[in-house]
Order: sequence, then C-alpha cells, then structure tokens
Amino acid sequence: MANIAVSTGVLEQVLKYQCSQEDKQLAPLIFKRLSCPFLVRQKQLEELQYDAAFIKQLANHHSLLKLIDVDTILEQVNKSRFKLLLSIGDVNDTGEFTIVDARKPSGLDVAYFETFSSGQDRKKAILHLKALLSDKQYIEIYDPYLVDKFNKVKTILLNILHQQAHVFIYSYFNTDSEKQQIASHISSYVKKVKCFQYDGYCMHDRYIKANNRKGAKDLEVMLSSGFEYLTDIDKDITYMVKDLS
Repeated sequence: MANIAVSTGVLEQVLKYQCSQEDKQLAPLIFKRLSCPFLVRQKQLEELQYDAAFIKQLANHHSLLKLIDVDTILEQVNKSRFKLLLSIGDVNDTGEFTIVDARKPSGLDVAYFETFSSGQDRKKAILHLKALLSDKQYIEIYDPYLVDKFNKVKTILLNILHQQAHVFIYSYFNTDSEKQQIASHISSYVKKVKCFQYDGYCMHDRYIKANNRKGAKDLEVMLSSGFEYLTDIDKDITYMVKDLS
C-alpha cells in the first residue's frame, strides 16, 4: 500500500527532479515531507503528458510511486495508508480529506521517533540526544516538573549538554533561590545557564529546542513523559525529533 497521495503539482516536481528540471526552492520542501511509495492517479499522468514507459519504470523498478485508476482525489487519498494528500497549494481544501501543504511549516509534519516500553533500557535515547545537541549553541529545556525531579534529571542533563552551550531552563520554581540552586548544579558544565519561571499549565509534553542562532528554532525534541523517565524504566516513554529549520 502507498503511504500518501500527492497532488498533480507535487507529482510534476518529483518527475522533474528525475530529469534535474525541478523548482530549486520548492523541491526541497516537497522531499522533506514526501513518503514513498506515494499514490498517483492515472489521470494525473495524462494531465502532465509524461512518457508512460518512464512512469512504469519508476513504479515497477524504483518503488517510488504506485499507480491507481480512480476518478477523484478523495478516492486517491482514501486508498493511501495515512489518508493524506501532499500538495503545494494546488488543491482546494474542501474539508473532505486532510491536506499537507509542503510550502507551509505548520500542520502535519514528518519526524523521527522511538518508543521505549516499560522495563526497556533508554541509554540509546540519551546517546542520541547528546549527539543531537552536540553542535547546538542555544538549548532550551521545558519541563514544569523538572525542579521536583531534579536529583534524577541532573544526571541526564549533564550527560546530554556540552561546555559551549547556552542553556535556558523553563520550569516551575517555588522561589528565586531554587532557580539559583538549579543553575549552580549545571553552570560548571556549560557556558551559560539561566532559569525561567514556567508553570506549564497548558503543557503536558516536555521539550528541548535547540539552535545555533539566538531566537531561532532549528531542532525540537519532544518527550511524552518527564525527563526522569530517560533513566527510570518503570513507565514507557516516546521521544520525537523534528526539524524546525
């Protein structure tokens, strides 16, 4: 089964890419969210007037796409695994199906994630987080309960942070002295650390946001549970890595 359906505009850019004729600005946005094999209607190929043998080669030998003989986009979308249409704004949103516009940063997106079940070791996740942050200068950490669990979280933070990092911690602090205490535990391991009051009333997930430009967001890591569950294995945890650039 094909993963997603694509609009005619997306299909055209993918086929042009095969011949190095793609839109240099648009194509990277498309390939960032494209999932192969993708689903194509026969009528889309007729509209674009591409050589049938070329398309057959892509479908049969490269597993890039799958052809389907249906009349409507809705039928095309419903035949895909994820019930999504990737577009470049060339399909009107009628509300009948879900559209992902490759040109827009918001909406459904592609991310890498892994789930660790209860009892499963999380060392691999910690190693990955350390690698992800190793070349990031500015690192923001969001966890409203980080202060309460700091004795467990401290070891994790010292494991994944590096000496050149500017670290900003957002959590719920009872007093200013708590901010100073948390900062003092980390300050000798990073270039700079600052704590901010953040009660997290509207936040359930925990986040790390990292970048090399102050005020920008290049990378986001979301944790489904508190940071302490990167060491505690009595509950499951999922971490997800997303490119924000």
